[in-house]
Amino acid sequence: MAAFHGLLRMADVFVSNFRVEALTRLGLGPEELHSRYPGLVVCVMTGWGMTGPDAARPVYDLSGFWARSGAAYYHTPEGEGSPPLLIPGFGDIITGITA
Repeated sequence: MAAFHGLLRMADVFVSNFRVEALTRLGLGPEELHSRYPGLVVCVMTGWGMTGPDAARPVYDLSGFWARSGAAYYHTPEGEGSPPLLIPGFGDIITGITA
């Protein structure tokens, strides 16, 4: 962790896709980072948001983007019972671009 904190001392931005719970356990929660590195811009991109009933739940591209958004349903040809193989990582890519 010492090497990581050395990088943070030189960084302008910290982008993470870890759950807030995991970051906090590592001593890297947004509050800890802001107090230790006041000029650091912290961007935490989580699947279910930082607060709310699902905030601590892990999420993956297929369960988060494709299933819960309804995208899987709209990409399933009519009359077929399940969606075709969807583009893996699409939700992750969009999240990264948005960050």
